[in-house]
Amino acid sequence: MSISLILEMAVSDNPDRTAVSVADSSLTYQQFSDLAAGIGSVLIESGTKSVVFLGGSGLELPTLLFASAYAGIPFTPVNYRLAPSALETLIARVDGALVVVDRSYVDSVSGTSAPVVLTEDIVTQGRARASDPLPAAEVDPDSPAIVLFTSGTTSEPKGVVHSSNTVRYTAEQIHERWELTGED
Repeated sequence: MSISLILEMAVSDNPDRTAVSVADSSLTYQQFSDLAAGIGSVLIESGTKSVVFLGGSGLELPTLLFASAYAGIPFTPVNYRLAPSALETLIARVDGALVVVDRSYVDSVSGTSAPVVLTEDIVTQGRARASDPLPAAEVDPDSPAIVLFTSGTTSEPKGVVHSSNTVRYTAEQIHERWELTGED
């Protein structure tokens, strides 16, 4: 089961329920899904092979994660506290990356050879495309979905690859272990 399908299931059960909230902004499951599909369509059309995100933990972070899943490409959030040279090195290791960056960190990636787009611009493009999205990409649930780099405290950072299956399994285990309900 793909990460994208998990969101589709949530929308079918609770379209008008709040899916994500950050500060005073929130999206219902339907709004969240529509935006992820719109941005995912933009990603598909761009031909990018992966998304690197450099930004904060606002609504854009989960939206870009699900948009990447919709497009069938890996999502790699990177630490905005890293030096520009370290960011450039990590980005260079991500195959076919499109770098999505919050405006406040754009100078940190000015030396990368990968294409760079501002978070606000891709969100605007996604909102425009949300009313007419492309079909979601067919995804092998064992293919890379999320790549997280280790801190690199004892050696070079390593890219830890998570598939849709490992993300789903982890979510199921958290749900079971913490005894989460529909109210959580």
